[in-house]
Amino acid sequence: MKQYTTVFGGLALWVGLTLVTTSVVSANDEARYKIVMSKNEQLCTQVRDVLNDDLAQYGPGYDPRKFAAPIFSAIAWTPLDESFDYAGAVAHVDINNDGTTDVVVRQETSGLKDKTYQMLFVFEDSQYPEAARKRSELEEKAIGSVDFYMSRYDFLGLKPTILKAPPIMKGKKEYVSLWVVYIHPFRFQGTTYLLITRSPDLAPEYGPEPYWTLVAKYKQGKVHEADPALIEDVCYLK
Repeated sequence: MKQYTTVFGGLALWVGLTLVTTSVVSANDEARYKIVMSKNEQLCTQVRDVLNDDLAQYGPGYDPRKFAAPIFSAIAWTPLDESFDYAGAVAHVDINNDGTTDVVVRQETSGLKDKTYQMLFVFEDSQYPEAARKRSELEEKAIGSVDFYMSRYDFLGLKPTILKAPPIMKGKKEYVSLWVVYIHPFRFQGTTYLLITRSPDLAPEYGPEPYWTLVAKYKQGKVHEADPALIEDVCYLK
């Protein structure tokens, strides 16, 4: 799925975060991901290089061969069988890095003019599979989730634009943000992260790759928007 992102104004430094300034680039450079914010240089550089390798090899947009690099293939996903009333896949991974293996269901569905998007639902091993069989019960029975289809995920590590118009919006903050997304859990140096990027179905309305991408560390609970207590932003790429 493709996430909707809006970029307003110039990007500015946010206290405590490392931002990479950019200058005028050639048309060829524009087709490559760049790090905009990094809390872990080695991790963010690795993700950037993997995304750029996929972009160079398979081109912009959706391609099923993307996200096959070792950092992604380290997590094995098994398609849900017919006993589940929705489409998706399941993986057994320590999603929140607390030393306990979780059961993570990744559901893919469609909405908003048939644009696909993904959500994660986290279960304890003792809950699965019974608690996950019905789509209508996922949010209620899961102990954790990552789902912001109905809300925007703001990049709080970037200084927002203060709107001046229209009058009804004057003074309000507008962040770079994501919605309608694909979620790619991955492992790097023994730690699980989430790579969250917009649904490829949003192109061409909102432009092709490279587009705004988030690398985050899931902590706990049900994430419906940016909340440092639940999820930690580690890298921003564009």
